[in-house]
Amino acid sequence: MNNRTNQSLPFLPEWLARKIDHWIEKKTRNESSVYKITRRNIYILPSKHGWLFILTLFAILSGAINYNNSMAYLLCFFLASLGFIAMLQTHQNLNNIIISPAHTKPVLSGQPIEFNFSASANNLENHFAISTGSKIFNVSHDSNTSFFITESAKKRGLQNPQRFKLYTEFPLGLFHAWTQVKISSPAIIYPRPIKSDLISSGIFASHNQKISFSGDDDYASIREFQKGDTPKKIAWKLFAKTNQLYTKELHTESGEHIFFDFDKLTQVTNTEERLSVLCGLILHAHKEGIPYGLKISHQEIKPDHGDLHKQKCLTLLALYQA
Repeated sequence: MNNRTNQSLPFLPEWLARKIDHWIEKKTRNESSVYKITRRNIYILPSKHGWLFILTLFAILSGAINYNNSMAYLLCFFLASLGFIAMLQTHQNLNNIIISPAHTKPVLSGQPIEFNFSASANNLENHFAISTGSKIFNVSHDSNTSFFITESAKKRGLQNPQRFKLYTEFPLGLFHAWTQVKISSPAIIYPRPIKSDLISSGIFASHNQKISFSGDDDYASIREFQKGDTPKKIAWKLFAKTNQLYTKELHTESGEHIFFDFDKLTQVTNTEERLSVLCGLILHAHKEGIPYGLKISHQEIKPDHGDLHKQKCLTLLALYQA
């Protein structure tokens, strides 16, 4: 979903809405890791119900002036006061909210990507009916609220979310207050996979040697704990003795594995196509449970298997620069 499709302003001519959007875009060019909603970046206009409310007030006022009716004057001023209070409440409902990026899962190029965010209150007030256009949520003063923005993953590498709109019409729906959020939260986009039968063609040699995999049964050696190692692979008995984390490694005699080498794809001349072929081969080897390694440029990942190994290899492909 492209969030620009949800940035139309209520009951305004298209040319005027574009001018306002262009003016706001100039003000929100700078990206930051945290976006604070303040009075300086909140914009407010009457909603379509608000314009109808204003026209009704003018009609009542005209009747009051024409007939010199004091009760009509009283009704008009009472409703105008109510509308003014509603405008302040709508503006304040969006004020003092902090938008922070949360972890976004990597995806393959061409797939939809969900940028995750966390909203929290910068004051002791609760904020109600905040909308992204596809989801409505409340922000409590004592907890964080999660929401996401969906976009299309355009190409491999790092992708920041586009500028998106948060708005509210709480409490009476008479006014439309909004802000344009531009935040730095790069997500990793893997190459678009291309299916290939190069594993069976013999281009990538199959090796049979003793290699080490992370294990959770009997183990032959240990290594230092690395981020991403699962708790069940930790040597807990050794941790109780040394108070340091180590990971168990299982040796296997049937260490047949495949090594994917970027430079051996000589029949594919386009760099992006090579990366896509390697991505497809990695996904195929992972699905079939075949241990594999990866070499690209001067970087090399030793043979292994599992989700963490797959993510490591695909991230190397995603961030490769010729």
